[in-house]
Amino acid sequence: MTVVNLLSCYVEEYEDVQVYKCCAFGHTIKNCSKKAGICFKCGIEGHVGRECKNERKDCPNCRKAKKEERSRNHSADDRSCSVYISKLEELREKTDCGQ
Repeated sequence: MTVVNLLSCYVEEYEDVQVYKCCAFGHTIKNCSKKAGICFKCGIEGHVGRECKNERKDCPNCRKAKKEERSRNHSADDRSCSVYISKLEELREKTDCGQ
């Protein structure tokens, strides 16, 4: 708990912004440069996850990071994704929690 101007409030860690339009991190949809969406399930541009008919998952973030194909067999919103974990660690390093 943190005291601010004699008011108490709970402070929680937060996750880096992941834009579901492009599946990337660190910006908002308002600042997203992608014209068409990228499916967070199969990683193909032009449709979104709820419309995806592909059986095969292929994380677009891992593909962009040039991970081996066998290590990309998950969706972009998978919290065990190595790219997601790396981005979260970067965010934690930039955050001063007063510890």
